[in-house]
Amino acid sequence: MKKSNLYFCIFLLVTFVMLSCEQNSNPNYERNLENTQKFFNYIKENDGLEKMISMLSPDIQHQSPTYDGKIRNYNERIEELSGYFNGFKNLNFEAKTWLPNTDKDGNLTGGVRTYGTWTGEFLQTGKKISLNSFHYYNYNEQGKIISSGDFFDASGLLYAVADEQIHVVEMTINGKDKAESIDFMKYYSKIMKQREPHVLGWKFFESGKNKITLIERYLNEQAWFNHLENVSPGGISEEDFKKFLDFFSVDKITVYGDASDNLKNTFKSIGFSVDYEPLNAGFSR
Repeated sequence: MKKSNLYFCIFLLVTFVMLSCEQNSNPNYERNLENTQKFFNYIKENDGLEKMISMLSPDIQHQSPTYDGKIRNYNERIEELSGYFNGFKNLNFEAKTWLPNTDKDGNLTGGVRTYGTWTGEFLQTGKKISLNSFHYYNYNEQGKIISSGDFFDASGLLYAVADEQIHVVEMTINGKDKAESIDFMKYYSKIMKQREPHVLGWKFFESGKNKITLIERYLNEQAWFNHLENVSPGGISEEDFKKFLDFFSVDKITVYGDASDNLKNTFKSIGFSVDYEPLNAGFSR
């Protein structure tokens, strides 16, 4: 090969390598990688929640890991982070790998994604978790998180930390017609799903003429106390619960699962007739 052709081939090779490097790098990646690693480490600090919030853009769009796949806004993302931060202790994320993000065309965005495992302990039940997960974070020019996403088995996490308690409520319909009652039951089920994340199930069953059986499944006993607070005066569901009592008369309640004296005394003070059936054995998925 002539020397001139050899130089030309070397020139093309160097040019190709340089272009490839430019196409496979982003000037903000190192900064964003460092910020993402800080974000995950803040979960272990006493003032970590405030630090995490300070890294969010007010315009953030966050992909939730819940079944509905809802995109959370700034306030909803803060609420979600608060739930993790205040619900667990000794949380830690062990990253298996850190990688750069790309857009839909494969171009590097400067964002960061990571695969790893969360460990920790749920405060209300003392149950420990080991949860595999995937996360991505993208940043704006000011270095704030503008979009992000969590991918893990959110329902599995709830069941893993649960100390489930089931309430079976036998009721009579108070003179409402069937269509009107069904519409209200659908409405009430919807607001329960939206407002009470630690309620695992809320289902109305027709159980006889003008009779309804409501099955309420709670993550743990504290979830029921949260529900009670929501339907009490000043709670977010106060007015809806008044409508509930207008539609139904409660005949009997049976609580399945271990129940504390606090719960029993609370039900007694409200004036409901309640039977208690302790758990002997079993599991939930």
